[in-house]
Amino acid sequence: MNMLETRELLLELQEKRLRCQEALNKLPRGTLSIYRKHNTIYYLYYCDGVRKYLHRDDPLIQKLIDRHMLEEEVKHLDTNIALLSPLVEGYQVIDPNVLLQGFSPAYANPSPVVFQTIGAIDSRDWETSSYRRSQRYPENLTITTKKGDRVRSRIESWFMDLYEELGVQVHYEEEFRTPSGLIINTDMTLLIPFAIDLKYHEHLGRMGKWISSSCVNR
Repeated sequence: MNMLETRELLLELQEKRLRCQEALNKLPRGTLSIYRKHNTIYYLYYCDGVRKYLHRDDPLIQKLIDRHMLEEEVKHLDTNIALLSPLVEGYQVIDPNVLLQGFSPAYANPSPVVFQTIGAIDSRDWETSSYRRSQRYPENLTITTKKGDRVRSRIESWFMDLYEELGVQVHYEEEFRTPSGLIINTDMTLLIPFAIDLKYHEHLGRMGKWISSSCVNR
């Protein structure tokens, strides 16, 4: 898991914690215990020193069961949030593309070899660099993006324009070889700021009816 994914996980846990707490605030306080007598189940309810028996059809029982589940979930969420928060808050950026933005002009031109040593992609010319692009059915490249790239559909053009606005660099239908040797051409290969790995966007669907897309790690 990279730091971007860790930040997203922390945010997800915090949002879940908030939902659970809101639900808890709507439920009655108290605890339950069970005992059996003559094959009959009895519920004993405790709250603020008060103890009383509940019939097993009493709606309070379900509310207290739900409360217990939420309380346990909150305890585990709090533990994970406490572990992740210092990590995310204290994390130092290691993407050389980001570090470069803060360098003085004297250090503005590190060599590509340095990026290779660090294990990062040099974003300075990645988008405009040559790459192995799909050569299939060039006659279907009938739509032009705002940037001037030719793509196969309006929805692909829409995504390409969106990524351009977001500052995400894109290679269209770049060749990708899987570990097994299979060669595929995903719709878009993405270089996202702060993301360590390339992402791959594969679109399924039609504009105006429904949209289904996925963006996955390399």
